[in-house]
Formats: sequence, structure tokens, C-alpha cells
Amino acid sequence: MEREATFGTWYGGCSPNSATRGIVVEIWPSCVEVGKRAADLVQCELSERSHPVLAVPTGATPIHMYKELVERWAQGQLRLEHAKFFSLDEFVGLEPGQPGSFSRYMQDCFWGPAGLRESQYDIPRGWADDLAGECLRYEEEIARAGGIDLAVVGVGVNGHVAFNEPGSDPGLGTRVVELSEATRRAQAAWFGGLVGRVPRRAVTVGMRTIMAAQRIVLLACGRHKAKVVCKMLLEPPNGQLPASLLRLHPDLTVLLDDEAACLLWPKEFRVGPRSVGVGLLAGGCPERPCGEGEAEGANQR
Repeated sequence: MEREATFGTWYGGCSPNSATRGIVVEIWPSCVEVGKRAADLVQCELSERSHPVLAVPTGATPIHMYKELVERWAQGQLRLEHAKFFSLDEFVGLEPGQPGSFSRYMQDCFWGPAGLRESQYDIPRGWADDLAGECLRYEEEIARAGGIDLAVVGVGVNGHVAFNEPGSDPGLGTRVVELSEATRRAQAAWFGGLVGRVPRRAVTVGMRTIMAAQRIVLLACGRHKAKVVCKMLLEPPNGQLPASLLRLHPDLTVLLDDEAACLLWPKEFRVGPRSVGVGLLAGGCPERPCGEGEAEGANQR
């Protein structure tokens, strides 16, 4: 059942009990601020649970979140040694640490700088000989950890979540998927700007596994995300826009920068940070975001 959004001003601290919440949309002045707010919510999860389990994304948008988490850890403000992190996806055919791989991204952005032990993180092994067996292994590891407490996700310009492309079966778990051309173009910046170097397949955590998380936080930054953000919040949840299905979750927080939120209401009212109930957003989605056309978002997820 789709839940009506709530209205509140919970930025800057931990949210209230999930039983009192539905969908919360927060708008922040910049992607840096989105990252800091995401780090706040991750830190809340880490401080409230004895053995927190988190699913975490890759791409350009969460880089600021990882940077903030690493800085807080280095300053002694954040404990990480009791947590387990599961990455959402990995390309098929790239070796661990290979440029363009998400294992390399996570090692550079978070695992290494935060001093995590190997037992504290996992990623789908897109380099495995037995990919079907690897998908089963990953689901079993998540279940063995107790399931996901907090899933932090991004959204692609075509509405994909992790690598669950439009039309994906929301009832599936971790699996091998074919990547759309739109997704491969968006990933090309990690491969020297050459779409031909982007793998055509990936292993992704499925929507079933993501929706089973206790809480979901979605991050989106940039004007090129404005159209998909508008659609995911205003159109009926549907499988052709996987991100819209997240609205069926009982505890969803959407963190946007000012540009990603630019279609949601007139510019003069977009003074962040603030929260807004989705039910307060009027009208449909304009054909051209923010009056300037929809930009292609290289290396954004």
C-alpha cells in the first residue's frame, strides 16, 4: 500500500520512530550537504544498533557521504568496527580492484580510508566463475548477518535502483542483469568516457532484498536527476520506474539537493534545508526540467 508522505523538520539529527513515519523528502542546498545528511542517518543507525547491517551504493552522489563518514571516524566521532556493509552491485567480468569496478570504488572511497576489516564488508563477486552460485551466496550472507537494517540507494536517470532496470521483477533477489544503454552511458565516465568499455552485465541486489530493509534512504543530486525524482515521487508506483516502488516501503527518506528538487515546486520556495510531504507537491512533472532541458548525467547513479 502506498503511504502518504509526512511533513517534518528532522534534518540535522536522528529521525523519530519509524512507526510514526511514512515518506520524508528533505531538500538541501548542495550535494555536499546531502552527503553530510546521509552520513547523519548512517551514524544514527550505527549508534542505535549493536550489530548494524547496511547496504550501500556507488557512483558520484554518495562520494560526499563516504568522505564525511571517513572524516568522522578519523576524528573519533564514529564507531564502525561493529558494522557490516554490503555493496549493492558489481559489474560482471571485472577483477577485484580493476579500474571501473565497484570493488575498486569502495576500496578507494570507504573500505580502505575507514580502516574496515575484510570481514566487515562484502560485494557481489562479478568475477566469480559460478555467477548463479555467487548470487545465492550473497543472499545467504545478508540473511546470515540478520538482514539489512538500512539501505542507502541512489537512482539512475532511467529510474533504476542499484542495477534493477525498468521492467525488472520487484520480487527477485540478487541476480545477474543486462544493463540498459542508458545505464551504460551513465557509467562511461568510470571507464574513460568510453561506453564500449562498460560491461554489459552486472550482479545486483534485487528490489525484494532492498525492500526488506528496515529503513531506506535514497540520495539524488543534480539537475539531470530532476525529471526522474519528480516521476518517482508523483507517479503511481510501477515496475517501469523501480525507484517509485520505494514509496511502498513504510520508512523511506529521500535526500535531494536543490537542483534535483527543482521540479517539485517554484524556485522561490526552494530554500533548504527543509522537509516536505510528497502530498504537498502540486501538479505533474513538466516535460523539460527546470526550464533548461534534461542533462545527461555522466557517472551519476
